[in-house]
Amino acid sequence: MLTKDVDMLEVKESLFSIGGLKAPGVDGFPTCFFQSNWQLCGNDIFDMVCTSFKDCISPEGLNSTLITLDPKIENPHSMAQFRPISLCSILYKVISKILVARLKPILPSLISPNQVSFVPGRQINDNILIAQETMHKFRIAKGKKGFIAWKIDLSKANDQFCWSFI
Repeated sequence: MLTKDVDMLEVKESLFSIGGLKAPGVDGFPTCFFQSNWQLCGNDIFDMVCTSFKDCISPEGLNSTLITLDPKIENPHSMAQFRPISLCSILYKVISKILVARLKPILPSLISPNQVSFVPGRQINDNILIAQETMHKFRIAKGKKGFIAWKIDLSKANDQFCWSFI
């Protein structure tokens, strides 16, 4: 399923599922350009996507990405108050969306039940309930066996960037 040939409908659905005015990448073309000119450039886009899947190589520069810093709050004063955003080219997004659509049906069988990310129907609240039930068990347990629990303070991943690099 992951390696089957790409068809024109798959490419078109991928392109048209992207918002028309999503931020473009280095090439500067928003999605609405490709959508409104599908009759002119559809075959070229299809050929590029097919070649990328068949050869496992994307055209040079296709995955060039701009990184911009989006403020999390009004008037930010430190780098931790910015969110880095990657601006990928629309054609790169088309290939990514096709891969995601193909992976989506098999992800639930690849991700363990205690992980909540990327699986529809699973929420972070599920883990909170498990933690509460575990702590309740600790409180009511009797006997010589000891229990241990760790509380880990997790901060957002984008607050851990090497800002001097960005």
